[in-house]
Amino acid sequence: MELKILIWLVAACGKIWNGFYWLLDRCGAAFAGAVLWLVSALIWVFGPPSARQFFRYKGYPKRIRRAYDRRDNEAVKTLCAQWLEMSEREELAGLDRGHVIHETHTFLGLVALRENDLEAAKNHLLVSGNIESSPTLEIKGPWVSLAAWLLRKGEREVVVAFLDSVEKWWASGSQTPSRRRELRQTLREWKKDARAGRLPNDARWR
Repeated sequence: MELKILIWLVAACGKIWNGFYWLLDRCGAAFAGAVLWLVSALIWVFGPPSARQFFRYKGYPKRIRRAYDRRDNEAVKTLCAQWLEMSEREELAGLDRGHVIHETHTFLGLVALRENDLEAAKNHLLVSGNIESSPTLEIKGPWVSLAAWLLRKGEREVVVAFLDSVEKWWASGSQTPSRRRELRQTLREWKKDARAGRLPNDARWR
């Protein structure tokens, strides 16, 4: 039953977004934004519990980013723990737990660097790359900010190990054969630079 509700919710969200862009085209951004906010609020108040959980689940990345940007390290840790715990719930299974692990441990590693805990940062980097799969990350690719900072500090081996893990899910899975070859070549170049202690010449690493 919960799975059916979740499928319904995803379909409904797609229709809402289509309607949002229709309103945006005809009525302007302010009106369309107000309507979208109202629809979201109605789903939150009157929708099934799984709908509210879905919105909470999807809201964590922005909340963690805001806490990180204002340098509230304890809030980042708390929110990351909550998002990880929520991703383990049976009713939310399948909502890309690999992406949650990758993003939360990247944030936690960046916080560890702020707190001068190099070993913790390295451990978080390894965990962030050691995921089984991620539909989101297969499209977006890995978030390498933590790897870049560790490479700047001369931590070559852990960065290469992270990239080895990334290759297992980024350059495989649902990618086409030509795309897999392209991604493997990219990762080979990144690892070559990392072994030499250089930041790869790629916008992701800047």
